[in-house]
Amino acid sequence: MKNISLLKNRRIIETIIDHNVVFIALLTLPTNYVVYLSLASSNNIWVKIAIPLLSAVFFIVSFIKKKLPLQFKIWLLSIPFMLIPIILLFFKLVDLSVFWFTVSTTFLLYVFDKKKFVYLISISVSILLIVAILTLTDDKFIPKTGILSCYKQCMIARFVSYIIIGVLIHHVFIDFMREINRNISTLEKQATNLQEMNKALLNEIAEKKKIQSKALGDIILAEEKERKRIAADLHDGLGPVMSSINLYYQAYIDEKNPEKKKEIEGRLKKIIGNAISDVSKISHNISPLIVENNGLIVALENFIDQLNIHKNLKINFSYENIFRFDIKKELSLYRAVTELINNTIKYAQANIIHINISIQNKQIHIDYTDNGIGFDKLKITGIKNGLGLQNITSRLASLEGSFSYNTTENGGFHATMILPYS
Repeated sequence: MKNISLLKNRRIIETIIDHNVVFIALLTLPTNYVVYLSLASSNNIWVKIAIPLLSAVFFIVSFIKKKLPLQFKIWLLSIPFMLIPIILLFFKLVDLSVFWFTVSTTFLLYVFDKKKFVYLISISVSILLIVAILTLTDDKFIPKTGILSCYKQCMIARFVSYIIIGVLIHHVFIDFMREINRNISTLEKQATNLQEMNKALLNEIAEKKKIQSKALGDIILAEEKERKRIAADLHDGLGPVMSSINLYYQAYIDEKNPEKKKEIEGRLKKIIGNAISDVSKISHNISPLIVENNGLIVALENFIDQLNIHKNLKINFSYENIFRFDIKKELSLYRAVTELINNTIKYAQANIIHINISIQNKQIHIDYTDNGIGFDKLKITGIKNGLGLQNITSRLASLEGSFSYNTTENGGFHATMILPYS
């Protein structure tokens, strides 16, 4: 504790003090009796009441122990513990002085750390040595007592002291054992909880490995699908065009009629122009340079503007003031949005699409909605048309993002994409 920095264990110390301060107070009664017998003939009132006053401190603490702060309570008990053996030695009650010095030493050793304990015991021992030296060198220093004439009564008082100290040790030992058992029970619960947490972590790790494995598989499928699409575009788009160019070029070479040759030249230029346009489209699909050069918003606006020319489909696109961020994330979101738009055009029979991009809690959110016919999620899972959605999920998951969607037959389609905005 900050305000009791010298204490070793606040809770157990306070428990043992509160449980046993009554026994400590009772332990002073036989000592008071012996002192009373020893000082019965003394006329000095302060000498007679010194030990009873210190004893009263223990009784007061035992009655108001719950109301006292622990630090104040410890010092309130430590001072009488240190003074009683000194006063008893002063009265020539050597055996009782040794007994109380042992009790006080045990108490101080228990409640204080090593440095403070040594400091306090050094003070106590020094005073005891001074008293012992004075009792040996100065006969007048020691008050006259009747200690030698109270042998029987004093023995009874000492016997009672031993009984009380035995009960006190028993109670302290019980408190220690109760605390040890409580700690063992706590440790067992913690061990059980740790085992359960460890098991949960192992299950979570295994689940994450499955998810990573599935995501990797989906990414590989997506790459393979992309390769097949590019191959199909090249074969179906450029293949016939290049064959046409070759035929027209050969016809242009062989043709002798200037007019027909000019006509063939015009057709050849038109075909070459179409080929250039097809190459540009294929290149754009492979790596949309507009995203790399101008960012996600400009790229999507350009893509949407081309589609809004058609009267049978209206795409409403809204967004916040979004700055450029990680190019991989921009490309992934661009491909995801265009994939959803293509799915809507091909399958949804929708005439309105709403796309909104916003920043929430340092994350970029894209909400996509169409009013199409929707589909049954159970029927589409695992078939060809569902691979696009799986690819989007895997692609965003690989970038620490997420993709979720809701749809029902004849209920439209709504999707949400989330990625860290950095």
